[in-house]
Amino acid sequence: MCLSARCHVPCVLVGPCRPKWMRMVDNVYSGNPQESNNQNKLIHYCLHQPDKLDRIAKYLYKRLSQDVNRRYDLNMFIAIECINKLIQACHGQRLVLAQVFLRMVHLLLQTNRVDLQILAAKSFVEFSQIEDDVPNYLKEYNDLIDHFCSMAHASSPNIRERNKVRMAGIFGIQGVVRKTVGDQLHLDVVHGSNMNKIIPSLLLNIFEKPELDPGTEDQEDPSQEAVFVFKDIASRASHSNIRPVVTSILT
Repeated sequence: MCLSARCHVPCVLVGPCRPKWMRMVDNVYSGNPQESNNQNKLIHYCLHQPDKLDRIAKYLYKRLSQDVNRRYDLNMFIAIECINKLIQACHGQRLVLAQVFLRMVHLLLQTNRVDLQILAAKSFVEFSQIEDDVPNYLKEYNDLIDHFCSMAHASSPNIRERNKVRMAGIFGIQGVVRKTVGDQLHLDVVHGSNMNKIIPSLLLNIFEKPELDPGTEDQEDPSQEAVFVFKDIASRASHSNIRPVVTSILT
């Protein structure tokens, strides 16, 4: 409790009485232009106080959940950027951050907002490029495959938006495969039921001629990326797990 006799609210929830790690996270959301380096301060704090990382990550998730409900767009982007930077910087503590990060990605993918789904996919792709041992997040990866395959089938009447969502979904599929390759988890993730979602999603984009927005330059082409990802999956598959890939193609 606060030292003030009049205060009956737990200190942890009240302004300056909050713990330092919570204040530092809240400062990241500050609109003060003079506090633009608050993310760097938080990273520096985490590197010297790694025991606080678990609480910091969970608090970021809590704030993201609230901001999604309140539609505080800027705060949502700040939360994802912050967790991304923490994962990049805290090399020895990534396992602590990984599960919360995947929950944050899943939370954004569950929204009906294209910009947040694309943000989540891009964030996961960055995460997938980190070569680290990861725990067995089979359920989380299965859920991500469902979302990314759904994005690869996007059918928005807005041509540019549709292509962007499909591209993000295809990149996300590749990210899941990349993150699990070389691990027993890879055998679980690319089993038949998942390949029955992944391969049709890629083939749809390969054989469906993309509709381009006339008059717009530098447009993204989902079909080309789908070809690249399909080849990548086939090249990564070993003799023990190539069968689901071939079976999905034949069926």
